[in-house]
Amino acid sequence: MVYTRFSSDGSVASGCFHSVTKTLKKLQAIYPFANFYFTFTSVNADPDHTLLFVYGTLKRDYSNHALLAAAHFVGEAATIEEYGFYLGPDEYAPGEPKIPYLLANPKAGDAAVQVRGEVWEVDSSTLAQLDELEGHPDWYQRKKITVSHVTGESVSAFTYLLPEAPKDLLQPIISGRF
Repeated sequence: MVYTRFSSDGSVASGCFHSVTKTLKKLQAIYPFANFYFTFTSVNADPDHTLLFVYGTLKRDYSNHALLAAAHFVGEAATIEEYGFYLGPDEYAPGEPKIPYLLANPKAGDAAVQVRGEVWEVDSSTLAQLDELEGHPDWYQRKKITVSHVTGESVSAFTYLLPEAPKDLLQPIISGRF
């Protein structure tokens, strides 16, 4: 992800999202009275890297997190839009622990919620592995959404959404957190 930095002296610089905090601290130490403003875009400086919002078993301390070993943790985030968020059995691994399902729309009678998760910067190889895990595009579909990073910035990131309506055996996750 690209950021553009504008300083009070009119200078402009660009770089990677995950280096913003470090750069800002250095600049504030050198120029304590200057105001720095950062704007974020969804254009990647490196086309081989993508921002990905994860909300389930890919998060830290969950079963599929090892697939993000080569990824860079950007931070915790929450969806801007509200979604149908459910817990249910894994159709491809019966008998295993239940997994979360994210749907664009909740089923009738269920509340839509802001979903909490993590944003990761992944390379194209990792993204291909995750697409395979998620069954993209036949089971889950990778879609771009907007999330609010803990810093308050809104960023565009891909996530995996289930295109079909939830099954009756799925239970709503009303907290928005798996």
